[in-house]
Amino acid sequence: MPFNVNKNVQKLKESEVTIIRRSERINKLKNNFLISNAWKIIKQCNSKKSEPDRNLSTSGNLYIIYRHVYISDDVGRFPPKFRPDGFDYNKCFINLIETIENSKLRDRVNIIVFYNGTIDDLNKDKFMNVLNTTQIHIEVRLLEASSALQAVLVMMREVKNLSIMPNDILYLLENDYLHHEKWLEETFEIFDSKIKFDYISLYDHPDRYKYPSNYSNSVLYVTSNRHWTTAPSTCGTFLLKYEVFIRDYKYFYTYKNDIKVFTGLTKRLKRVLLTPIPGLSTHSMSEHLDPIQRFEAYFKKDN
Repeated sequence: MPFNVNKNVQKLKESEVTIIRRSERINKLKNNFLISNAWKIIKQCNSKKSEPDRNLSTSGNLYIIYRHVYISDDVGRFPPKFRPDGFDYNKCFINLIETIENSKLRDRVNIIVFYNGTIDDLNKDKFMNVLNTTQIHIEVRLLEASSALQAVLVMMREVKNLSIMPNDILYLLENDYLHHEKWLEETFEIFDSKIKFDYISLYDHPDRYKYPSNYSNSVLYVTSNRHWTTAPSTCGTFLLKYEVFIRDYKYFYTYKNDIKVFTGLTKRLKRVLLTPIPGLSTHSMSEHLDPIQRFEAYFKKDN
């Protein structure tokens, strides 16, 4: 069997329940104009402006942390989203596996799937068919969470406890992305370059071209095949070295959404986020596809 399932189900801890309750209280306070504005002033006064240390050590292996969920017919929990024609979660994963299997760097890749569902859910999920056909070893870890926030908190905690090297690369990957055939080679190239950064996203977000004023302070870099540029934020799919994850763990282990997390990191803490032009992946949302490349054509292929 090319994959194994860790049947030790990971659940919320009391500390994570506290975080969720805190988020609920804060959301209520945000509706109060005076309190909301006072809090913004306090945060600005306490903001740190110093540049973080960045280790330029050669990268180790790549650990893909793939977050997936058993998708039921419960539209309350899984409301319909605007997707490109032929969209399929399993095809997103198949595309990922194909790009790795076809790469000379495949032996440097490890995949851990955090699956929000029971072992029975996994056994009847079509995702199991994909796991059974891949030649890459995959570890599946079961989660018990009733929301995306809960699943992220449990996943972040478990990632923090991984026994890996500081210079290993983490790829925190949501389950609805498609990838360029050479994303793996170009990922290792940027991490092994002399360019100083903290995080990268492989996604060339179309917001850069819809709202150019938000990116007016971007700095441009180049590797052998691609330009890379700074960005103020990205989605919940991104890469970083494990030592950076540990350094910034408290900012990821939060109730805040990805935009708020990254805006705080890049603007207040001066972390550097790079994204490629053109992109090396795309988020499979109809309104947020890559502005140039037609990654979504993959959904119409017969696998």
